[in-house]
Amino acid sequence: AKHEPKRVLIVGGGEGGTLRETLKYKSVETTTMVDLDKGVVDASRQYLPSYNNCTGFSAAQQQQGSELQNCFDDPRTELYTE
Repeated sequence: AKHEPKRVLIVGGGEGGTLRETLKYKSVETTTMVDLDKGVVDASRQYLPSYNNCTGFSAAQQQQGSELQNCFDDPRTELYTE
């Protein structure tokens, strides 16, 4: 296992839990997430906020002191949906 990942690919995972766990690694520079169903991501943002909450470890929050909570909005996240 790689202990200091820099680039991560997530296929699926529209609820954001895998993304959240990936972004906890400070070494991660880019996480590319691909999900076929944009509706799953949108529903997760609205109805499952605890699954994709990056409060306390988001790159944007640490760099800018912002109130960013959603992992999908982290600057290290590249999100692709259909």
